[in-house]
Amino acid sequence: MQSKFFVFFMLSLPLTAQAQTKPRCDGERLSTADEGFCLATEYDQASKLLSGKIRQLLELAASADTGFSDPKYVKERRAAFVQAIRESQNSWRRLVEAECSVLVVGSFGIGNGGENAAVQCKIDRTYERIGHLSKTEAYRWLWP
Repeated sequence: MQSKFFVFFMLSLPLTAQAQTKPRCDGERLSTADEGFCLATEYDQASKLLSGKIRQLLELAASADTGFSDPKYVKERRAAFVQAIRESQNSWRRLVEAECSVLVVGSFGIGNGGENAAVQCKIDRTYERIGHLSKTEAYRWLWP
């Protein structure tokens, strides 16, 4: 009997350890602090995905066919394209910060849960941005 328990115990160890390190924000009732940890981890993952999409955009812009043959003009147009993408992303980040701040203040004031709501707002907007860059017709030239 002891050996069966030992085998069961040993087989369950990796699952237990994994469950403790992986955030669980899937609708379970969590403390505000635990929810904050989960949301921060999820936001980090979403941000990395968006950063990858922006890097892809910048790489494509740096080598884009500008339709011009003069090397100097091509170089200038590509640099302008890269700069426009960076400015667009920086403007988007400022918009998200402002939008999420307004939503939180309007919903929570300065009460408990506002910070987590702000992070959830940023997660939602980040995935929307990724979707926009991935599926919007204006960015069709990016698609494989």
